[in-house]
Amino acid sequence: IATLAQLRRLSERSQDWGAVVNLTADIDASDTSSWNSGDHDGDIGTVNQAMGFSPIGNYFDRFQGTFNGAGFSITGLTINRSASRYVGLFGFCESGSITALGVNNVTVNGDHYVGGLIGFNDCNITASYAKGSVSGESNVGGLIGHNSINSVIIVSYAIANVSGNLRVGGLVGGNSSSYGTITASYAKGSVSGDDEVGGLIGW
Repeated sequence: IATLAQLRRLSERSQDWGAVVNLTADIDASDTSSWNSGDHDGDIGTVNQAMGFSPIGNYFDRFQGTFNGAGFSITGLTINRSASRYVGLFGFCESGSITALGVNNVTVNGDHYVGGLIGFNDCNITASYAKGSVSGESNVGGLIGHNSINSVIIVSYAIANVSGNLRVGGLVGGNSSSYGTITASYAKGSVSGDDEVGGLIGW
């Protein structure tokens, strides 16, 4: 992948979510702020707005591939889906890996399982980061909304303003009490919420 058009194609083709993907250039994703006009908030009484980028992976069709960022970054990504779960560049990642990928100036708004990089993570994440702002209701994190039982985060970070209600963290909103592992990673920024809130991990 070297262009925004190719990244969009990946996001819209679930049949490719088990592939080996290599990023070969920095991508300017600022155009995503005007994409996919629709019911962003689940309220038919409000005016439709641009919902932005469609996350790669969801509860029913999960990203299970390998994404090698090769040190490149995606800048200006917008996701405005306050009525949706599993929201991030990757909505749901399972049994795969993401390596050396940066997300800059990201703006992500969702409901449950919301992250600058991944909404719900059950993959191995290495040397990756997210910078920007992330907001949602529960399991909201600057990098990852929820880090599940088989997931590993190594040498990764978030520099983000993060807000939500329940399980809100600068790096990870909710981290599995069983096997979710975080090593040599950090978060910077502001974090606000009502319950189970932390600078690094909310829960």
